[in-house]
Amino acid sequence: FTESEILKVHRWCTDQHFIRFDGGGPNDHDKPTLDQEDDTLLLRIHQLVKGPLVVRGNRPLRYHHVMVDEAQDLSPIELAVVLDTAGNNRSVTLAGDVAQRLAQERDFQDWTSVLGALNLDHVSVSPLQVSYRSTRQIMETSWKILGPLAPKEPATTLREGAPVGHLQFGGMGAAVAWLAESLGDLMHREPTSYVALLTLDLNSARQWHDALELAEVPYLTLVDDQSFRFRPGIEVTDIRSSKGLEFDYVIIIEASARHYPDTPHHRRLLHVAATRAVHQLWLTCVATP
Repeated sequence: FTESEILKVHRWCTDQHFIRFDGGGPNDHDKPTLDQEDDTLLLRIHQLVKGPLVVRGNRPLRYHHVMVDEAQDLSPIELAVVLDTAGNNRSVTLAGDVAQRLAQERDFQDWTSVLGALNLDHVSVSPLQVSYRSTRQIMETSWKILGPLAPKEPATTLREGAPVGHLQFGGMGAAVAWLAESLGDLMHREPTSYVALLTLDLNSARQWHDALELAEVPYLTLVDDQSFRFRPGIEVTDIRSSKGLEFDYVIIIEASARHYPDTPHHRRLLHVAATRAVHQLWLTCVATP
């Protein structure tokens, strides 16, 4: 970068309220490092100062159309980098559900503020009011889970289904015994069903998988590296890993006040877990529901 370009970068970073990076004091021998999260800043600085990102042959990176799914988990600056590759026509589709925002560090509060930050205030948002995945019973439960974060009315659904199950146990042993028997019966009755047991985090998923494996639950798999099989069977994983997927049956493990305190983040987590279910949903807990 030239000196004038560096000054331009400095002004832009100041306007964006970025923290200044330095190598510490004179007695600090640690060299400043770049994290993976800094890639977005560097790419955006390149676009603003040097021009478009380029591909082989030094040609500008341009797409006829850009489709961004799960946009609610990207920050405005990440979206700006992507949108800059859309070419002169600016043909872009952004799709996302703010209620399913799990990346707390991303500054995606609502569509209005994000579009404003991208200088797209003139773009209108088209809310999708119909849920094609889950039954009415599941969608009404997920709407109640969101509480103050929910839209005024639950989404319209096209299918009726079984009631959502709420199961409380005196201890983990009783929960494992019930799950082992119920899951065994389910796989015998519906061998082509795809079942997910969703936990708060991967450590919990491993713990419950090991317990259910000892109870000889059939067709059981632990998914701790996104290695979903997408075929009949029972998979145990955490909620974050299941995002964007769907399963015939979903059992939320330990949906208790201790694991899911009343915070916006935990409400969104439970909402994401509930809406993975296509046909039926159970919420289990050992402690206080």
